[in-house]
Amino acid sequence: ALALCFLLLFSLWGGCNNNQVEPEEIEEVPVVEVEEIDMGDIREDVTITGELSAHLEIQVMPEIAEEVEEVAVKAGDMVSKGDLLVRLSARDQELQLQEAQAALRGAQAQLAELKAGTRDQEIEQLRQSLRQAQAQLAEAKAGPREQELEQLRETLAKAERSRNQAQKELERVEQLYQEGYVSSQELEQAQLQVDVAESDYKSAQAALSQAEEGPRRETIETLEAQVEQARAALSLAQEGPRRETVEAAEAQAEQARVALERAQDYYDKTRIQAPVSGRVAMVGLEVGERASPEQPAALVVDIETLYFEGALPEGAVGRVETGITGEVYVPAVGRDPFAGVIEEIDLVAPQGARSYPVKISVENPEGLLRGGMYARAEIPVEEREQVPLVPLGALIEIDGEEKVYVVEDGQALLREPLLGLRGEEYVEVLEGLSPQDLVIVRGQEHLTDGMEVEVLEGDL
Repeated sequence: ALALCFLLLFSLWGGCNNNQVEPEEIEEVPVVEVEEIDMGDIREDVTITGELSAHLEIQVMPEIAEEVEEVAVKAGDMVSKGDLLVRLSARDQELQLQEAQAALRGAQAQLAELKAGTRDQEIEQLRQSLRQAQAQLAEAKAGPREQELEQLRETLAKAERSRNQAQKELERVEQLYQEGYVSSQELEQAQLQVDVAESDYKSAQAALSQAEEGPRRETIETLEAQVEQARAALSLAQEGPRRETVEAAEAQAEQARVALERAQDYYDKTRIQAPVSGRVAMVGLEVGERASPEQPAALVVDIETLYFEGALPEGAVGRVETGITGEVYVPAVGRDPFAGVIEEIDLVAPQGARSYPVKISVENPEGLLRGGMYARAEIPVEEREQVPLVPLGALIEIDGEEKVYVVEDGQALLREPLLGLRGEEYVEVLEGLSPQDLVIVRGQEHLTDGMEVEVLEGDL
């Protein structure tokens, strides 16, 4: 009996040891980082890659055929618009230019003289000419005075005596010549004296006869015409030039100006200049050869503006229009973007592709960019102002859907918001979240809906 009791007590003691309760394990509350839903502006961009190409390649052609006197550039040189590329001989063109300049100065001087009118000194000279013409006419109409007639008669008498004397001298010399006392030269001299004296006599006789008869009608008419011409010249000078005369002079000056412009243009063509700023890709002429309008002088690549050429994905092509400004990043020249404007968007995608070629013009004022460089373009497709924004870091993907955890009363609550525009750091909230909501942005990877969480100190 005693053994039985001892066995029973041992069994009871063992059973009590097997039913001893172990202490419960305490789970840690996860610590999370949160950010408040806030209002702000957002812009959604589409990013595409591509490369730069030259905006324009220009073959610079001579416009005239002349000998090449200077080649000022070589392939690879950078040139600015207007820089000299090739200089041609300009000898003929320079002469034509000087002639045109002189012709214009003459036409302008004539026009200025007409507009200024006749000077007082010139008018006085014209008055004097009129008075002289009138005096000559009056004298002709009045006829010679008696004193003048008497002088003419005396002149005639004197001429007659000289003629008679010369005739007698000739007769004496002829007698001596026949007798052999004088030479033939002396005889010829005596005959010459008779001829001269006879001529003087006839002139004096004609002058006296004309004076006694008075002036002829033709002489009077000639003198009257000279008076009218002098009077008309004086009247025209006093009245100034007619409008028609001034207009004709203006037309001549304009013709001279146009001729000068043509000559200047022809002269300028001897200097072949860069039509745009860029790089010389090729020089086609050498000193001494003859330039021709059929042979390129140089090939200049325009690098003031380049094209970025890429392709828009089909989801963005309907949201982007020409004229939109974007940013073009070229890693080879730095991190700062270049402004670009969409110039062309193809309406049809290449066969087998789901993207549409796009061309963006990029300004290159410092000449840093080159054709063929790799580039990335960021093009805005849509913008909105003052809308609720949730950080991209708050989004987690569950069963193919983007969701967020919101902290309320110490618990992580799973939400599935309706999202809109997506930027680099934030995404627009259309439905499902409100401003001031606290969304978990770090530490949400292993949470479950309704789990208790501890917010990182400083986020509240």
